Parts: sequence; structure tokens; C-alpha cells
Amino acid sequence: MENDVLRIREVVPEDREAFREFFESLGPESNKFFNSTGSNSKIVSEYLDGTKKHYKMWAAVDESEGKTKIAGYVFIWDLNIRIPWYGIAVADGWQGHHVGTRLTNTAIQYCKENGYGGLMLITAKTNVKAQGLYEKCGFFNMGTHIGGQLFYILRFAK
Repeated sequence: MENDVLRIREVVPEDREAFREFFESLGPESNKFFNSTGSNSKIVSEYLDGTKKHYKMWAAVDESEGKTKIAGYVFIWDLNIRIPWYGIAVADGWQGHHVGTRLTNTAIQYCKENGYGGLMLITAKTNVKAQGLYEKCGFFNMGTHIGGQLFYILRFAK
């Protein structure tokens, strides 16, 4: 898979079918960490419907064969607070190809340009691959969140 065929762009309503295929393609490990209860696919659907306010989403898309395929996506929410929440998912076949880094940098750049103070996230203690991505992108592990997951924060300098 060639990372240079991917384009990072905002998620649009026409992406609905591509996202359905994306979520169906997640393997057991990815699904366990990201969409085990179906909540993330529901959030995307609501975002595509225009009912998710205070959210922003971008997708890494491959449109090289005339059909949109989602390689991964990143989203931020609670855009009405100083440090919004961050989430990301990368399709199994695209993991290890720097898609997560490109998507994360897109969210970081948006937040910096729009005056946010940083980003925060929670992740499973066993999601070691994701923790490596977060730390590589500058997130700092603050310890255990009240729900038992690891809490990470990325703060921007003034």
C-alpha cells in the first residue's frame, strides 16, 4: 500500500458507504480497541447526518480506483472547551504506514490554528501500538483515567 495515494480531507456526507466498509473491515484487535460497542460507527453516522455539533473529522482516503476507501480517520470533539478530546482509527491494512501520524498532525494543526490549548485522549492500557503513536506525536501519559484507561494530553506552548 502506498501512503502517497492517500489524501487527508474533511469527512463529508458522501463518505457514508466508505465508512460502513471501513468499520466492517476492522479486525478483532482493532475492533476491540475502537468500535467494540458500535459507538464510534454511530458517532460517525451522526456526524454525517449533521447532528454531531462540536465535532470535527478528517479521513485519509484512497480514491485511486474511482471509489473512496477510508484508510483511517481522526476526530476531535468538545470543540467548545479549551482542550478538546481526540480519537483516531486506522484500517488494519494501513497500520504501520504513517497514516496515524498524518491524521494526528492534521488534528494538531487544526487545533493550533484555531487557538486551542492542546488535545487529550484516553486509551486502553493494552493498546501499545496506539500509545507509541501518541507519544511519537508529543502526547504525554498523565496516568490512569477514572475509567481505568490511560489518559494522555498534548499541550501547546503559547
